[in-house]
Amino acid sequence: MQVVRGVLDDLRVTTTLEVHGTITGQLTVASGGRLVFRGVCERDVLVERGGDAELWGLIQGDVFNQGGTVKLFGMVEGQVRTPDGETKISHDSRVGGRRVL
Repeated sequence: MQVVRGVLDDLRVTTTLEVHGTITGQLTVASGGRLVFRGVCERDVLVERGGDAELWGLIQGDVFNQGGTVKLFGMVEGQVRTPDGETKISHDSRVGGRRVL
């Protein structure tokens, strides 16, 4: 697994990647992409059909799961939307300022 550290702009993940740091733009996990993210994403996260994302830290926008797999450990300031796919949110996470029970 490739590991990237630092500040990144828009990011589209199409392979297996681990990111530690800040993403200042849109974060997209494409079909076949696998992401472990630890840090702050200042915009939205989009997981496309067949994508896989494990999110640790702070998402300042929304999380959209459009047919992938999302595991959330941390805080989402916006909303988590799953029109398709599977989203698991840890019991101590916060979404929209509320603790998930």
